[in-house]
Amino acid sequence: MLCVPRGRRFRVSTPRRSRDYSSWAVRILAVFLPLAMACGGGASTGPAIPPRATPVLTTITVLVSAVTIGVGQTTTATAIGFDQNGAVIDIGTPAWSSEEPSVAAVNATGVVRGASTGHVNIVATLNGKTGRAAMTVFEIPVARVTVSPAEVTLVERTTQQLTVAVLDGEGLALQARAIEWTSSDPTRATVSPGGVVTAVAIGSSTVSATSGGVTAKALVFVTGATAGTVASIVIAPATANLSIGMSLQLTASLRDADGNLLTGRDVSWTVTAPSGREIATVSATGLVRAIAVGSAVVEATSDGRRASVAVVVRENLDPKIVVLFGVPVLNGIVGDSLSIFASVRSVDTLSSVVAFVGSIRLVLEYKTVGARGTAPGWVGLMDISELPSSPQVLTVVATDVTGAFGRGTIVFVRDTRAGKGGSGKPPPKNK
Repeated sequence: MLCVPRGRRFRVSTPRRSRDYSSWAVRILAVFLPLAMACGGGASTGPAIPPRATPVLTTITVLVSAVTIGVGQTTTATAIGFDQNGAVIDIGTPAWSSEEPSVAAVNATGVVRGASTGHVNIVATLNGKTGRAAMTVFEIPVARVTVSPAEVTLVERTTQQLTVAVLDGEGLALQARAIEWTSSDPTRATVSPGGVVTAVAIGSSTVSATSGGVTAKALVFVTGATAGTVASIVIAPATANLSIGMSLQLTASLRDADGNLLTGRDVSWTVTAPSGREIATVSATGLVRAIAVGSAVVEATSDGRRASVAVVVRENLDPKIVVLFGVPVLNGIVGDSLSIFASVRSVDTLSSVVAFVGSIRLVLEYKTVGARGTAPGWVGLMDISELPSSPQVLTVVATDVTGAFGRGTIVFVRDTRAGKGGSGKPPPKNK
């Protein structure tokens, strides 16, 4: 198609039969060919598209795998960057800080640890841009206290170290909890603020350890000295804090009533866990191996005398395993059940994802849910009919094939005043 400049008109008359057609065609081309070339000589491609601007970091959003954690618990913060067009861009590792380090501290990789009760903002900073996430740290209630050994026989003027474990509802050890020690009869046996029992006179007494309003007791029997027998046992080291897979060699020193070291005596080793789960193992020579998260008590026995040491096993928390709640599907209570949805980001393949509320345990399944079935995550329906009307902690632990853990927690309220199964009333919501 020829392009005719606007405002100009051309008239082409039909040639007569007697005209030279070849000459006429040459004259037509001479007029219109320059016009066609001026218009671009072909089909128009439209206006040129300007190049896309280089992505520039504009905002930072901070997400934490658990917006509420207990004192001593950890969670992982993640920073996501957005450019001027609202698209996600890779920002690497920002500088992490806490606005209230006394409430919660954060390390260089974004792992947050609760230190005391309160509210705190976790901050990520990069290239002058800052993002924040609000968190709450709460005091985990004491569910159980155990004293080991639960029964002690001592010779007069000898001592015995008692070991106490303060546990939460999941059987996990609570750290830095105040413990009050008392003796029902100090004329027979006394106990120090650190749990060391001293045999005073022949007879018996009950030693109690109290923390968070929960009490555990141990019976103490005091006998007279017998020459050549084991009067006391001391285990070294006195405490053991291990990560899963680690080992520790314990030794037991035997002494008589006069404090003389005894050798060549048989010592038997046993291990028990207050939660009933297998937390650690101990060999016949006192080698302890940590196998699961929790607390255990290792005991050495010789000549009827016992000594014990507490073993605390911590999880191998990996910041590359992040557990998130509520996106894109919210967790909620439906009648007597808690509908759980958790998304997990992990570098390695996951071997299990398990949800806990108190002593209730539920293995979650990987499914695609949502209104259009486009939200993949770990889901499950937990029966919470036995829970009281009070704040409850939902914990989801994700384990990968290497044995590393990631954990996320949220708090919800079980409200038994409404939402019972079949009541027809709207169910209570997470609070």
